[in-house]
Amino acid sequence: LTLSGNYSNSGTFTHNSGLVTLSGGNQTINGTSTFYSLNKTVSTAATLTFTAGSTQTFAAGGTLTLVGAAGNMLTLASSTGTSAWTINPQGSQNVSAVDVSWSNNINATAVDAKNCSHDGGNNTNWIFDLCNIVWTGAGGTSNWNQANNWSTGYIPNSTDNVTVTKGGAINLSLEVSPTINSFTISTGNTVSANAQTMTVKAN
Repeated sequence: LTLSGNYSNSGTFTHNSGLVTLSGGNQTINGTSTFYSLNKTVSTAATLTFTAGSTQTFAAGGTLTLVGAAGNMLTLASSTGTSAWTINPQGSQNVSAVDVSWSNNINATAVDAKNCSHDGGNNTNWIFDLCNIVWTGAGGTSNWNQANNWSTGYIPNSTDNVTVTKGGAINLSLEVSPTINSFTISTGNTVSANAQTMTVKAN
């Protein structure tokens, strides 16, 4: 089953050990369902929205595939932005280059989000691998809290290793007090702290 639009279930969905492919751009999964295998893979930035309060189960033997691309992440979001959606992946997982928020994984096995996936906050039982992020200043400002100033297209957080190597003339200037894993300033680059506090966990 391949869908370019939204998926909505207010009745009963029987997966018959099949694959559901979400082939559109921004799409929504409404209602609670048990899938066998589900695949949404994007090469340009897109959002997959889940109904807050719903539970999506992925049966044993199947595969959950949620894959974005470097600099073009697949965002996994709640329909409200203030309440969680629940996931129960019982089979195998291929989760990569995703930006996740408000997700409650109730399976005993954590979802391991790879390839510079981003913890957007309010997630339970997800693992986000360390990511190496480079300050580029490509957004045209000196602001830390501007996503397109960073190589990954998102603002670094506590699981990220940050390197300041601007591509142009714009130096980094802190307008917030961030927490990151490590921090490196390359030769010829300048960082202004502006009385902010940076917390570096590793070094």
